[in-house]
Amino acid sequence: MTAAVEAKELTKHFHDGRVKALDRLDLTIEKGEVFGVIGPNGAGKTTFMSCLLGLLYPTSGSLLLNGQAPDSVDVHKSVGYLPERLEFVKWMSANELMTFHAQLLGINKTGMQAEIDKLLQLVELDADARKRKIKSYSRGMLQRIGMAQALLGQPSFLLLDEPSSGLDPVGVKLFRNILKSQKENGVTIVINSHQLDQLEKVCDRVAFIKGGKVQFIESMKTLTLKGATLVLRWSPEKESDFPKEKFESIVVSVGAILEELTFPTAKVKVESDAMSTTLIESLCRDGLAVSEAAPMEGRLESFFSQN
Repeated sequence: MTAAVEAKELTKHFHDGRVKALDRLDLTIEKGEVFGVIGPNGAGKTTFMSCLLGLLYPTSGSLLLNGQAPDSVDVHKSVGYLPERLEFVKWMSANELMTFHAQLLGINKTGMQAEIDKLLQLVELDADARKRKIKSYSRGMLQRIGMAQALLGQPSFLLLDEPSSGLDPVGVKLFRNILKSQKENGVTIVINSHQLDQLEKVCDRVAFIKGGKVQFIESMKTLTLKGATLVLRWSPEKESDFPKEKFESIVVSVGAILEELTFPTAKVKVESDAMSTTLIESLCRDGLAVSEAAPMEGRLESFFSQN
């Protein structure tokens, strides 16, 4: 089976070879996979995305999407793209912008308006907003119309650059549900983002790029198995009667490790989400219900900071 994306020794130089944006980068992305790209500024992430879009040509090496070059007409028709910087024609309304992009894609006029209406409803852009000029849109509204245009024509690939930027929590959850639905439909999704907590929730695998090379590729399942540190908090007024020994016993009984206890906060090493749930349930059952429980840092954030 042909991989959705296959990069072999992908290299891109600028300034007569003095700058190596990509340096023999190798990776394979499977069809229907949600694949995240992370790394420090200047790592080569944007250059890689530009190569996927066929906007930049490699200096050497190869890059194929469904076995074809990124700049082929067939590939262009199958790619939906949401850029980080949304520079839409500001005098257009959402309906006009969507119609313009639908015409560029060659979508049949008979079903064009129905598809536009469906997508604008999907991103929850209300009827009033659809008629307004884009120049009046907030950042979050621009992200919504950007996602809608990226989904026109039922693309096989979605290339997303900081898709959650500017979205409120409701919008972030909406986008997660959209990506989940697209994955279920077999769409291959590549996300370039610094918002590691969001990537952790949607990606199957994540590549860490540095110096134009893939340093590591990790599956989110693997990172989940590596566990995390859970921070527990209680109401300060309970300090006088807090049963420290009982708490320590409960931690040991579920297989977790107490890293630190400085009331009203405790840090506990857990091996999985299931262990976290069991610990919290056990504390509640034994009269030690916490007021707050949260990871000290996301698993992906921890992975990023270590590399």
